[in-house]
Amino acid sequence: MDLDSAIKKVKDIFKLKRVKRFDKLYKFTTENISGYISEFSFKDKTLLTVGSSCDQVINANLYGCNDIVVVDVNGLAEYYFYLKKAAILSFDYDDFLKFLDYNFYGDTYSKSMYCELRGILSILNIKALVFWDYVYNNYDIIQIRYFLFHNLPNETKSIKDFNPYLKNVDNYNLAKTNLMKLNVEFVNGNILKIDKSCLKNVDNIMLSNIYDYNSSTFKLGNFKKGVNELASILNSDGKMLVAYLYGTSYNNLIGDLLSKNIINNIYMHHMRGVRGIYLNKDIADTAVIYEKKKVIDKR
Repeated sequence: MDLDSAIKKVKDIFKLKRVKRFDKLYKFTTENISGYISEFSFKDKTLLTVGSSCDQVINANLYGCNDIVVVDVNGLAEYYFYLKKAAILSFDYDDFLKFLDYNFYGDTYSKSMYCELRGILSILNIKALVFWDYVYNNYDIIQIRYFLFHNLPNETKSIKDFNPYLKNVDNYNLAKTNLMKLNVEFVNGNILKIDKSCLKNVDNIMLSNIYDYNSSTFKLGNFKKGVNELASILNSDGKMLVAYLYGTSYNNLIGDLLSKNIINNIYMHHMRGVRGIYLNKDIADTAVIYEKKKVIDKR
């Protein structure tokens, strides 16, 4: 999203003209990424993913993926990525969590900490610097927290459990190093509807939990069509996270994908489930994964 459009969107949000479901950002993922990331090979591979919190990007990069394309309906995800990247490069582990943690009443997004990372942000992306300068110069941090971000209860342990790059200080420092090598391109749009001819072939695709949104607004056949189109730009032996399904031990979404044969060549990877933003040992979440088999020439 270009800078003028991004600032206009912020003005509209703060004027309460249109605070829609996809206008707000997530500070951190609400998926158990740690539970399924081992199913993918990222070392020296390429990735197409949705943006949202950009934790998919940072975690894939932690595992050696340096070439990533992000497609997101919320154009502000691009600006948030550079803020988050600047925070990682500027702060140690504890201060990073202090700046971005799920904490509505604490120092989250404090202006003083923002001023500390401005120098690095200016080097990373001048457009993002102008955007966040506008936000901080025109709104206070309570407004920023409430209008720009989904506010979830404070639970630092869950954030660490979900994200390999936040598992410990060593992983965080490795993420800090790897981010310097990352090449990321942003595309503003719906990943299932965007013209696939505009996208390059990749080794991995991650659709996060957009199945949850599409199952209620689109027919399953349309979801299948969108996934099959994305499969056409997936390299041989590549994998796609078709859907992250929450609480598959008590909902029937997984049944729709299996019983109705929505997508071929998929398998289910089960993991400890998430309820809210908390891991819960009594439920299971499922990563629905498509694997593109290499075609063997039998001539």
